[in-house]
Amino acid sequence: MTTNTFSFTAPTFSRVDGVLFSAYRVGDGYWSFALSYEAACEKLGARTQEREQVLLAFALNRHKIMKAVAAKALAGVSARVVLEAADFD
Repeated sequence: MTTNTFSFTAPTFSRVDGVLFSAYRVGDGYWSFALSYEAACEKLGARTQEREQVLLAFALNRHKIMKAVAAKALAGVSARVVLEAADFD
């Protein structure tokens, strides 16, 4: 039985990529994601690209991120998937 409910690993701040994390779903495996600075600031409410702001935006918007992850998580994709601002429209 597969649902759209994902679990996330702890987010990691990257000065280059934004917020790095993995999402997983029982029976389907793991996917690697990067939440872009653009998405964090424009769509999720981060005021700046500073560590505290983008991690807070990640923490407060897990439900929105889960929807974007569900739309992007494809079986067999092993490369990191970047979540851009357009993924939150």
